[in-house]
Amino acid sequence: MRWVLLTILFSVCAFSQPSWYKTQTHPKYPKEFYILGIGAAVGDEARETAKQNAIADVASQIRVQVQSEITSLEKERIINKESDYYSEFQQKSKTIVDEVLTGCEVVEMDFDRKTKTWYVLAVLDKQRYLASLEEEIDNAWAQIKKLYDDAQSFLNSGKVLQAIQNLKDAQQKIYDIYSKQVFYNALSKIPYKPEVELTASGIESEIRNLISKIKIEKFSGDNQFGKIGQELPEPLVVRVFYQGDVAVPIANANVVFAYKTGEVIERATTDEKGMASVRAIAMGKRTNSVVASFSIQGLPSEYARVISQVKVEFTYTTSAEAVPTVSVSLKGAKEDRLIFDVMKKLTQAIERNGYKVEDEARFVVGGNISSRVVSTVQGVGGMLYTVEAELNLFLKDLENGQIIGSMSVKSRAVGKSEREAYEKALKGIKFSNKEIAEMLSNAKIEE
Repeated sequence: MRWVLLTILFSVCAFSQPSWYKTQTHPKYPKEFYILGIGAAVGDEARETAKQNAIADVASQIRVQVQSEITSLEKERIINKESDYYSEFQQKSKTIVDEVLTGCEVVEMDFDRKTKTWYVLAVLDKQRYLASLEEEIDNAWAQIKKLYDDAQSFLNSGKVLQAIQNLKDAQQKIYDIYSKQVFYNALSKIPYKPEVELTASGIESEIRNLISKIKIEKFSGDNQFGKIGQELPEPLVVRVFYQGDVAVPIANANVVFAYKTGEVIERATTDEKGMASVRAIAMGKRTNSVVASFSIQGLPSEYARVISQVKVEFTYTTSAEAVPTVSVSLKGAKEDRLIFDVMKKLTQAIERNGYKVEDEARFVVGGNISSRVVSTVQGVGGMLYTVEAELNLFLKDLENGQIIGSMSVKSRAVGKSEREAYEKALKGIKFSNKEIAEMLSNAKIEE
């Protein structure tokens, strides 16, 4: 009977798991100060696998807490999931967990000979990170507050663009520090509460409000008459200002002048009086327009809608007097369908500028396409070719045989063969209406 009892007792011991594995607690490592992770594995390299499983258990606990903190920030609308900074914030939140896991320690290991199972206990010392992390977060919030305070000073002195830049920098820095703050809160019993009452979403609202008060107005050059292909008689002039209690001109503001088609005429910068101007070429039939819009480089996409509203439109009318007809001829168009398609696009671009295209005309737009291999690279699926196609155009007066205008268009593309890259390059050729109008303006009919 005694032998049977001893056998039963031995069997229970042989198959028992470590107490810390069953309870995921350990008297030496209280959960108040440590995160405990357990792991077990059987088979080849079981010991190493059990270690990795224990560390992974620590990581999963932290990630659950971090995600909970992120969700809380989202629900309280402290952060904006649509912000350009959000994905970077999420990535940094995950990265910091991986970095901290290097400090994870394996403190207990047991081997069950009967089941050939390794049991491992890994711990992460919370206090080891919280003190230094708190100091880092404190310093970051101090920098954010300075950026914010300086932005208010800039605004009070009429430096609106500098104020927006500072607020933008503060917003990005808040997202950067949030990634560490959510990690701090995942480890600490007491959540970190900054002394500064600023949030990323709050600053986003301030930036939107500032941009909504930026105005752009037509100063001169509206409602002009011009000849197709020639400069309008007067420059188009705009004034950019901030409408606070009084109108404050904005210097060094970026203004983009573009045709209604979207083709950019020029990117200008305002002077000390907030003025910017451009000389535009008259294009198209009858009534046309040029749009002048305000822009801020590097501004996140969440502000695109509000900034897109800061614009004005100039109207001009091209003269109704007769314009010369032209013919179009590209070398190889009859033999090569792709070149023929390029010639078709060219014809459409010419017609958009108010010119008629006929087979028989005094003026001819001619040209030829050349190509060259720019580079070859050995890719995973084989060789890749980069080919540049160049179309050289000329405007010729058949009455005297003189070349009176020219322009060139280039396009690059990549393909698995020279021919494939060449075909893509031809399909990618685009024509600038402005350049075509300037070239065609040389085709004059004597009155």
